[in-house]
Amino acid sequence: MPDVLDRALARSAPVCWTRVVTGIGPTLLCECVDVETHDRHDVIGDRPVHWREWRDAPSEPLVFLHGSWLAAAFYDTFCERLAAARRVLAMDQRGHGESGHADDYAWPRWIDDVVAFADHAGIDRFDLVGHSMGAGNAVRFAGSHPARVRRLVLLEGGFGPINSPQQGDYWATAFRLNPEDGFDTPAAYVDLVCELFPRANPVDVRAGAAHFTQRPDGRWHWPFPADFTNLLTRRTEPTVDGERELRSAITAPTLIVRAAESELFVGDTYAEVAGSLADGHAALLPDAGHNLQWENVNGSTELIVNFLLD
Repeated sequence: MPDVLDRALARSAPVCWTRVVTGIGPTLLCECVDVETHDRHDVIGDRPVHWREWRDAPSEPLVFLHGSWLAAAFYDTFCERLAAARRVLAMDQRGHGESGHADDYAWPRWIDDVVAFADHAGIDRFDLVGHSMGAGNAVRFAGSHPARVRRLVLLEGGFGPINSPQQGDYWATAFRLNPEDGFDTPAAYVDLVCELFPRANPVDVRAGAAHFTQRPDGRWHWPFPADFTNLLTRRTEPTVDGERELRSAITAPTLIVRAAESELFVGDTYAEVAGSLADGHAALLPDAGHNLQWENVNGSTELIVNFLLD
């Protein structure tokens, strides 16, 4: 599928001068990818929802669900590559990014959100791709609404509980990327990501950093932090039996991907779960850990595009 991926790279976001929010007013300060072209906002139901969108409505739709504590904006280069084959709609899930925080984080509400979002976007049946937490929500949606999912891709999640002994160190390292006092410059954030996670591609990290804003004190930060406390204390998940029942209801062809260097998952559970599905496929992605928004983006998107177009 090299021609498809070449088109994806050719469509990469243009370089521009992004608007930076300061204490005085908008100031043109930072050369980066275009951060506004793909932004969409609306009130869906009674909640403000933000998503980023690539390509026009006539294209086949793909809904992308991001991982914990992140947002659609951190996957810009990832989604840009998928847009070679699909109209991509990457939604900020409840309590994350620019979408509204909530009082209720029970797992069925996340599924209701995808239903409401798809209805609002006018898409009845679509490809569904999720990473980490987003993969868990994707598998539950596909099991609850099997007729609405054409193909399903689960990246580093959705196939069982975290089981790696590295998980504690991973999360401790990841949370170093959200210091309360921010960063001197967006480049300082990029440098820290690449220091802590050496497999991260600086190009992909810079695309996310393009969304940072400057505070009145001159420091730079991600301006839409997740609803950390409430997500940690109020978010629920199905029981083990409930999760298994949801997976058994999935009818869509499903690709389950584990990163070869994953800090959260070890072993062959991903392949075993794929084998239990009606039409399951498994892949081990080389040269990547859990942070698929930054690590081997070319490899993961090639897997996905090939699977979707098969």
